[in-house]
Amino acid sequence: MYSQISEYLRSTLDEWAIEYRVHATKRMFSRSIEEKDVRHLLANGSIIEEYQDDFPFPSLLIKGFSCNNRPLHAVVGIDAYTGFT
Repeated sequence: MYSQISEYLRSTLDEWAIEYRVHATKRMFSRSIEEKDVRHLLANGSIIEEYQDDFPFPSLLIKGFSCNNRPLHAVVGIDAYTGFT
């Protein structure tokens, strides 16, 4: 299943409406993480965990690197999760 989701992430990233929670925004600011770093992580990172029962949307834990090769991870909720079983 990871490969299907991974392909979905890469093929539609430009079409995503990315929303940041207050917690994420605070962490990004305090750690000097820019939106381009998050997009780089989403486009190139690896899915290491799935949380199918998360509310309000299923989510994924993604690890990878920033644009400057800095290690990053993020939990990403997927609103358009339909079609994956």
